[in-house]
Amino acid sequence: IILDVDYATDTLTPHENQMGVLNLGKGAALHIKADNNSVLRKLAVESAENMDIMYQQSLGRFIYGGTDASVMQLSGTATLNVSIPCRYIHSPIEICHKADVESAVNLLIATIESIGKRKSQTFIPGID
Repeated sequence: IILDVDYATDTLTPHENQMGVLNLGKGAALHIKADNNSVLRKLAVESAENMDIMYQQSLGRFIYGGTDASVMQLSGTATLNVSIPCRYIHSPIEICHKADVESAVNLLIATIESIGKRKSQTFIPGID
């Protein structure tokens, strides 16, 4: 599981290359993109909904990449990006919302616990 920040796009000026919408204060993001394993992503969404954890679904800024997930996938590892919305990334004044950070932590805990409870140890889509 890759935990990172991603651009909050809820500003008056659209973000360069914006594909999805990500808001501050509405929870961690689970992106729909190529380097999110669909089984892990579904497990994370179910975990969030079962535990009433605030989260957002969005298209990633890129179809893939931006984190180490792509490289990890090439080694055969199932990956999931959990993103914290952030403004002014790569500047001295990055800003995140406390509720989004708490959401990400709670989502990670719930997802990891769900993985431990699974009967199947494979993350290949369509195989349970």
